Order: sequence, then C-alpha cells, then structure tokens
Amino acid sequence: MGALFQSAHMKLVQIIERNDAARVVVAELGERGIFQFRDMNSGTNFFKRSFSDDVRRCDDMQRRLVKMKHALDLARVRVPVRHEEGLRVPLAELDTSIVQYESELKELTTQVNALKRNHNSLREQRLVLEVCGSLYQGTVGAGTGVTAESSASGLRTPAAESARAGSPAESVSVLTSLVSNEFQTPSEDGLLHYIAGTMPSTRAAAFERVVYRATRGNCLVHNVPLSETDLLDASDAKGEAATLKNVVLVFFSGAVLRQKLSKICAFFAVTRYSLPELAGQRRQLLDEVVDALASSAVVLDRSLQIRRLTLSSIAHQWAEWQYTVRREKMTYNALNMCNFDHRRRVFVAEGWIACTQEGALREALSCAARKSGGETTPILNSISTGLTPPTYLPVSKITSAFQALVDTYGTPKYREVNPGVFAVVLFPALFGIMFGDVGHGGLLVIFALSMICNETRIGKMRLDDIGDMCFGGRYILLCNGLWAMYVGTLYNECFAVPFDLFGSRAVAHELDQSVGTYPWGIDPIWHHTSNKIGFFNSYKMKMSIIFGVAHMFLGICCSLVNHLEFKKPINIIFEFIPEVIFFLCIFGYLVFMIILKWATPWPGGHGPMLLNVLIDMFMSPGKEPDIPLYAGQATVQLGLLAAAFLSVPMLLFPIPIIGYYKHRAAQRSAGASNYTMMGADAAPHNPNPLSPASGQAGGGGGPHGAPGVEDEEEYSFTDEFVHQTIHTIEFVLGSISNTASYL
Repeated sequence: MGALFQSAHMKLVQIIERNDAARVVVAELGERGIFQFRDMNSGTNFFKRSFSDDVRRCDDMQRRLVKMKHALDLARVRVPVRHEEGLRVPLAELDTSIVQYESELKELTTQVNALKRNHNSLREQRLVLEVCGSLYQGTVGAGTGVTAESSASGLRTPAAESARAGSPAESVSVLTSLVSNEFQTPSEDGLLHYIAGTMPSTRAAAFERVVYRATRGNCLVHNVPLSETDLLDASDAKGEAATLKNVVLVFFSGAVLRQKLSKICAFFAVTRYSLPELAGQRRQLLDEVVDALASSAVVLDRSLQIRRLTLSSIAHQWAEWQYTVRREKMTYNALNMCNFDHRRRVFVAEGWIACTQEGALREALSCAARKSGGETTPILNSISTGLTPPTYLPVSKITSAFQALVDTYGTPKYREVNPGVFAVVLFPALFGIMFGDVGHGGLLVIFALSMICNETRIGKMRLDDIGDMCFGGRYILLCNGLWAMYVGTLYNECFAVPFDLFGSRAVAHELDQSVGTYPWGIDPIWHHTSNKIGFFNSYKMKMSIIFGVAHMFLGICCSLVNHLEFKKPINIIFEFIPEVIFFLCIFGYLVFMIILKWATPWPGGHGPMLLNVLIDMFMSPGKEPDIPLYAGQATVQLGLLAAAFLSVPMLLFPIPIIGYYKHRAAQRSAGASNYTMMGADAAPHNPNPLSPASGQAGGGGGPHGAPGVEDEEEYSFTDEFVHQTIHTIEFVLGSISNTASYL
C-alpha cells in the first residue's frame, strides 16, 4: 500500500548489446514487464524503421486470425485456453502455417457453400415439382398438406372464367387444353406458357401486384407458401441466410409477356426451375431429383465433417497463435524504438525502470545473454536526464480495480499523491453510507465471494461487457458489500426492515431512568415513530456533510504532500494555506456546528436550523441568531467570513506575480553575465554519444522527478494568471457545489 501512495522512483538506463541478441533481450524484458522503452527514433517515419516489415507481417497474421476466429464462432467451436509460454517458432514459419490453414479453410468453406447451394436447389426443385404437379391435378389444399393462395390476377377470358368457376375435373381439362396442342403433346404452339420457381415469402405480395399491373391482368399467378424454414435466400451473397419461401407458378400467353415476366422475376429474386408439362416427365424428373438429393446429402455431410475437423485443428492452436503473434508484434515495435549502430554492430536501448528493480533488470539481461548464447552480459548504464519519468504504480489483483477506477479520471503525474490508495478505503465506505443494509450488503458479499473463489475458472470464460465489468471489480464489490453490512448494523436495517438485537432503550427509559442509550447504532424505535422520515433524512444529511467535508479536506492535504515533494514553498504559503483557511472557515465551521448541536441538550428538543444559520452568516453578517449555539457566535462568524473572503485574493494573485518577478530576475541575471539561458536546444556536452537523452541533464529529473528542461515552455504571465484564475474558481465553486450536493 505504501508503494501505491506515490509513483515509485524511476531512473533512465541504457542497454548496449550486440545486434544478433537484440530480439532475445527485448523479448525477455517484455515478458518480465519491468522496463519501459523510450523511443530513440521519434523523428523517423514508421516505414523507414528497421522492423516495419515484420510489424506489418504481424498485422496481416492478426487479420487472418480474426477471420479464423469468426469462422470458429459461427461454427460454435470452442477455443481452448492457451499455454502460458506460447509458441517458440520463427515468425516466418508461423506465418506459413497460418496462411496454409487459412487457404485450406477458405477452400473448404467455398466447397461447403457450393454444396449447400446445390443441395438447396435440389430441394427447391423437388418442392416445385410436387406443388406444381398438385396444381396441375387440382389437388392443392385437398390432400397435399400445402395451402394454395392462388391469386387469380389475370386471364379475363371465357376459358379461364369457366376453369375458375367449374369443378376440379373441368378445370384440369380446360388448363390441359390451353397448355397443350391438338396432339396432346407439349409445344410452343399452346395457348399458355408458364414460369415456375421459388421466391422469398416477404416479396410474394409485391410480386403479385407488379405482375398484375405489368401484364394488365393477363396472367394467372399461384403462390403456395412452403413449410420449410431452412431454405437458403438466393439474394444472400454468402448463401448462409435461411428464409421462408413460396412456390410461384405464373401462366401467361405471348412472347411479349414472357420478356416482361422474366425481368420481373429477376428483380424479385425468383429462382426459376424446370417443370415438364406431361405428368410422366414430371414423375421421371422427380425421381432423378430425389436420387440426386440423397447423393448430395451424403457429400455435404462428409464435407461438413472435414471442415469441422479442420476448424477443431485450428481451434486447438488459435490461442497459441494469437498470443505468439501479439508477443512478436510488441517485440518488433520495441525493437523499432531502439537504435542500431551497424558500424559498431551493437544496438542501444533506453528506457525507464523503478530504482528498486535494477537488480531484477540485471538478472533479466543475464538470462537473455544465456538464451542468445552470448558469453558476456549486456552493458547497463544509468543516464542523467531532465526528462520527466513516467508514473509507475505497482498494483495487485485487489488494488488494480480501485486504481483502474481512479485512472478513468486521470493518471497521477510522477511522484504525485495517488488517490487510488485512498479509494481502496473511502470508495467502499461512502458506498456503505449510501447503501447501508445488512441483507442487501450480504447478497453483494456472497456474489463477490462466488466470483473470487472461482476466479481461475471464470477468468478463462468469455464474458459479455457487464459480466467482464463485474468480474474485474469483484474485490470492489466485496469491499462494498462488507461496508454496506457494517453501516447496515448502524442503521439497524436488514432488507429495509428494522431489527432489534438489544431491545429498545427508549421504551425501557420510560420505566427506568437509569437505562442508557442503545449500545450499537440507531435505536430501532425510530423506525416506528411519526417523524421517522424527518429524523433519518436529517441524520443522514448531516453525516453526509461530515464525511464529504472530511473527504474534500483530505484532497487539500494531498496537495501539501505534492508541494513538499516538488519543493514548492511558494505554493504552500499562497495556495495550500489560503485553501485551508477558506475551506475550514466555511465548511469546517458547518461541521463544527453539526457536532455542537448534537452534543448540546436543547429545551424541548428544538435547536437552531443550521441551514438558516449558514445562510444568515452570509446574508446578515454580524447579526445575532435567534437561538445561538454558543456565546459570541455572531462575532466569530463575522471573523470567519472575513478570513474566507481575504483568502480568495491571496489564492489568486501572489503566485503569478511572484513567478513574473522571478522570470524577470532570471533574465536580468543572464543578461548581466553575458550568458544565455540554457534550454532544450542548448544542451551541455554529451558524455555518451550513443545516448541522445544523456545530454538533457538537470531540471530535477532525478528521483524527485520535477519537470525537466525539455518540459518547460516559454514563460507567459498571461497564461500563468489565467491558469491560477481557473484554479481559484474551480476550488471555490467546487467546494460550494460539492457541499450543496450533500445538502
């Protein structure tokens, strides 16, 4: 917890090793996680760096792996958990293996989709033959199990009218005579032609309307819905979407209508199938389709098995591939940040480490040297620099969730006080004050403990956003539940029902005056009084103010630690002290009045309204209240109000003015000595030619980490004054608004 209070002390180091061991060293440092690389080629375009081709290859491999994962998810093939070590194979060999599997999977998928489409076409051909054959015989709806929604949207001819009005036998004879010639054989000389096929059910009604209008009613359309729900949609490019379909049979006359109907069918995605006119030919074609359908089912099933085996083989290796590709990509990105000296045949890496982990870094370099087959350990140098070190906050699995909660608002600067250390206690405590209930808190504890006890198994599962958020914050939920149970005992509530463990002291006090107060928490008799709501609202509001003011004052005290760390006495005198005076004179005084009112026995139980007292303190300064809390209250409040108002200009003006005079004094000193101020572009002699950062010395970039000279910008009094004005306004209004929110 002490390491979480402030960022660990960091130092900039330099690693020098021969070129052939660069990848091994970088990979070892990446796996240890103790070294943050510094980009030594920040001005170089990515495509001109040494390992840009390898990074792009890793990107291509990741793209292929994403496509494979999508195929695995569609096939519902489970991906096993990866081995901790990952694969130790060359990147080129891994790339070849992934490309081979991808091409094999792509070829199998293409074959399976083609077989599915062919099998679907055979099924639709069979359905067209069966349904249309029933239509020819006039038995649709009688014994076929298929309902004919015949839309007689055409053929206003005497023959058609008689066929529609007559018996089934008469209809068949009329239809046959219209379609066939005088020799009872199919011919183009027949009076009627037809189009048979299938179409999506959702387009059937629109299709009938368009056909009726385009042909002016000179056609006959039969739409028969099918019961099959797994027929493929012909308009789907991938051929994977299933839809409901209708069998459509359109009778028409003339070549002109044939052209129109062909275009309409193409627009409405009608899949046309052959339909012989003679019953014998239809039966023969149906037998052939049934035989082909059986063969297609066998081939399709075998192809699906082969694709499933290929997917299973990919699934067993996918996690290893993914981890290995990510590791290699990060390794090559880190290598691109290093400087390769081909003349000396060495590479130079610079980065930040925690001062306490220098021994671990040396051990990691020795391990990397052994893995690369080298006889010497890489050279490790410490660099003096003016760069501001990064923030390093070591966290555990318990504190990581609280730190992530703080990081959503912003990461603390180097050596600043980390609010995450206070969030570990204060966040659950404030949650418990708002959510104080023994029963509800117990349920939250049980839920959190169930995730903690099974965190290894749950961590390997694929969770949605809500599940991942709950699992990541399991220790937050545990602490919240424990605090809710603790505060619930103070409220004496379990599932919003009061409980009485020690017996109400209010009832016993009426019988025996020597009986004291309730030993723990609130006397449960308050839950049964007429002024229950008013009492609890007043109590919880005052408790919220006390805890809220204490919480805000803790933040002000943290700024004192930051000023001491960065050695800023001016900020302590003209920022911290005015803030404390302003805050305590108003809001600290409010807390004092709350505690004093609680501790004072008032005649009849009616004390002063503190909200009115605070308002009168600003609106009528120096006026004696109707019910004073103590003697001389008006004088004390007038003095506190004056001190609070005087602290605001003390917070606003001195720091920018002092900074301005310091800057002017530095300029005069530099001009009198005939020297120019040294900035980021005027660096002293660099003792290490391999390190561009070693020349940026000074400026407090050592263990205390004040901003270095490269972080300094040209001084502007206007900018400093605006910054201090914003800080003053935020502090004053923030204190008032936060306290008002508790009220």
